[in-house]
Amino acid sequence: MTKKTAPSALIWTAVLGASAIFGSYFFACVLPFAAIATISALTLDVRRGAALVVATWFANQVVGFTLMHYPQTVDTYALGLSLGLGALAAYGAARTVLRGNTSPLRIAAALSGSFVAYQLVIYLGALGFGGVENFSPAIIEGVAFNDAIWFVGLAALNIGLMRVYPTPFATPAYREV
Repeated sequence: MTKKTAPSALIWTAVLGASAIFGSYFFACVLPFAAIATISALTLDVRRGAALVVATWFANQVVGFTLMHYPQTVDTYALGLSLGLGALAAYGAARTVLRGNTSPLRIAAALSGSFVAYQLVIYLGALGFGGVENFSPAIIEGVAFNDAIWFVGLAALNIGLMRVYPTPFATPAYREV
């Protein structure tokens, strides 16, 4: 996978954003922020990637509080904030691990680091506002599996789009400054 140039980045950002909104509605509390953060770090420049992670978190919160009727409590708002901070931490971890190296081993390490960073931040939030019971090994394993499946699906979608629509998607690697 390569970094996207401006036109393809806009299209790819829209595809990832739509996936996140779909995921927010149908999978509510298990939106794969680590997967989205990692695929963003892998395929978008730093500005677009960070913006996508924030937009994904925001869309998740809008869907949750409007369509899913999350409770309007301080604890719920605090959890939402920790999810956003965790998603940004996941993005930072993925970018740090990747550092321009997109070997399969480095990508797997980026997803793992992203997941650990995300879980750590939301766990710290749970320590302050409750919910640490949601960090049992079985739940963490399920969330990790969900993130891995989503990452594979998003990566496959990216590769498929590059093959089906080569003009906008099969672009040279984006150069970061």
